[in-house]
Amino acid sequence: MKKTQIVLSVLALAALASCGGAKTAGGGSSSGGPQVVKDGVYRDAYAGEFTTLDYNNNPTNTYGWHGNLTVCTLLEHDEYTIIRPNLAKDWTISPDGTVYTFNLRNDVDWYTNKGTVYGPATAHDFVETAEWMLIKENANQINNSIIATIKNAKEFNEGTITDFNQVGIHALDDYTLEYTLIRPTPYFLSALTYASFFPSPGKFRAEMGQNYGTSNDTVLYSGPYILTTFDPENKRVYERNDKYWNAQRYTIKTIEQIYNKEAGTIGPELFQRNEIDETLIPVAIQDEWFNDPERSKILYQEPSSKYTYFLSFNFDPRYGKEYGPDNWKKAVNNLNFRKSIYHGVNKTLMATTLDPKNPEQRKLNTFVLPDKYSAGGSDYTQLPPLKDITNGVTYDVKLAQDYKAKALAELQGKVEFPVKVMMPYATTAAALTNRVQLLEQQLERDLGTDYIDVILMPFPGTGYNTNTRDAGVFSIIEANWGPDYADPMSVLDPFNGDIDVGKRYGRVYLAEDGFGPDGKPVFQSMLNKANEEVLDLAKRYTLFAEAEKYLLDNAYALPYYLAGFNYYVSRLDPFSGHSTQDGRVRLKLSGRAIFDRPYTTEEYKAAEARFNEAREAALKAAQ
Repeated sequence: MKKTQIVLSVLALAALASCGGAKTAGGGSSSGGPQVVKDGVYRDAYAGEFTTLDYNNNPTNTYGWHGNLTVCTLLEHDEYTIIRPNLAKDWTISPDGTVYTFNLRNDVDWYTNKGTVYGPATAHDFVETAEWMLIKENANQINNSIIATIKNAKEFNEGTITDFNQVGIHALDDYTLEYTLIRPTPYFLSALTYASFFPSPGKFRAEMGQNYGTSNDTVLYSGPYILTTFDPENKRVYERNDKYWNAQRYTIKTIEQIYNKEAGTIGPELFQRNEIDETLIPVAIQDEWFNDPERSKILYQEPSSKYTYFLSFNFDPRYGKEYGPDNWKKAVNNLNFRKSIYHGVNKTLMATTLDPKNPEQRKLNTFVLPDKYSAGGSDYTQLPPLKDITNGVTYDVKLAQDYKAKALAELQGKVEFPVKVMMPYATTAAALTNRVQLLEQQLERDLGTDYIDVILMPFPGTGYNTNTRDAGVFSIIEANWGPDYADPMSVLDPFNGDIDVGKRYGRVYLAEDGFGPDGKPVFQSMLNKANEEVLDLAKRYTLFAEAEKYLLDNAYALPYYLAGFNYYVSRLDPFSGHSTQDGRVRLKLSGRAIFDRPYTTEEYKAAEARFNEAREAALKAAQ
């Protein structure tokens, strides 16, 4: 990206930044429609508890829910996906595109859970948080974006540099923050909206030590909401901080969440009893709702999200010997064994657990989603390296059985058949439970119980990822990932062995058949080469597409389905809240308005049309 383009974009965004105040982007407050409840209460039920309140060290629900409610971030995306100033008032970019300097507001404070001021939010908070995240011993889970973009961050993390002052993050004074990048990075402003770059109060973190994030009084709050009540697996209450600099943007005063381990299945009943304000309608009862004259009037289908769901093969199994981890490791390191499963999974059948009416729209053949990134007029997924894969069909029973025969011949006397395939699942997710059961039946039917023995292992929802995926307690697991910033590099992070994320999603870098003549993982080398191209966007995307094709051709993991398209009923305005670079996300409650009743389906469609028109105009103005 040229410097002139960056500057014009920044100026346009700054000019638009004055847009504020409570509003409903979908036009829900129009005459006859649902009305915004000023200072309303939003009620919700949840089945999985936070494992920590430290949003700087948890890539899932703590960041998506808690962090976005309680932190004043440097920048943020508005409802139209446009980046807006937040704690940063404005910023400048050096002519070579590698130094970003942000001028911060001086009217934002850190608060305790009692609402008392602890101290001002300053540039030092970003520096101290980044240092903590990059210290190797802290085993941070989400520092990958910092390592990928900031000068000397990787070296400090690995210990080859011990002086943090050499890392490209500096507080020039209390309210001036400077980032120095490894190279010009077109997506850097987008990356700043993710939890990797969220601030935390360094002094307070040090005071709390190991207790930081264990309760609502061991974290501080600089954002629009304060977690005033935190009773794990019972109740959480967030109260709006009316002293927050942009409090008028938030019309919901109180957020109440009640724990119920069956929330995923009894949500519709709680909604009808007026005990919660939003719920997913599970596939199992969708027909019941669609066939009801009254309930069918308030159903809406959410759009697709940024998340890719995939089946991850584990090249470093760490489960009990009764499940044969050594035997699995020998099998999974055979290309034909992997391909037999890769081509043996019926994605359409699995997608019926999510959308029985239109399962085809959920199928996915690539990790990078269609219609997200384009260069030279071509969508990334339609670039020559990926086009045939994108438009093809992976499920082929005959092909899967051919690969099975090859695997059996090559592994004869080396692997004990049937290979035990340990597959965990969260018992709180009804659709996942149904899906893994269906997958077990389908794979064993098509590949044969003489070949594989799929063993399903139930785990509670709380701490599920930590206890399974992160711990290596699986042979195959259904995993998901959404990019931290708008670039294919971030999409492919779960397979990037140079960062912590890649060490928690199956550890592809350990695949024995994946090393090149130089002794390095081939995929890793391809990934790094693509990331080094920053001037020619079309070339950058083509290089990433080649790396992804290698990943798919070698069946190191299997893209599974696209997230979103679920059916909901809600009293929340889905068009008013802050978004991510990829659009609207339900988990992001910040900025959303609550109505006195749900949209009807027709009102939702009309509001969506108005929103899309307004978004198109806003994007044109920002560009």
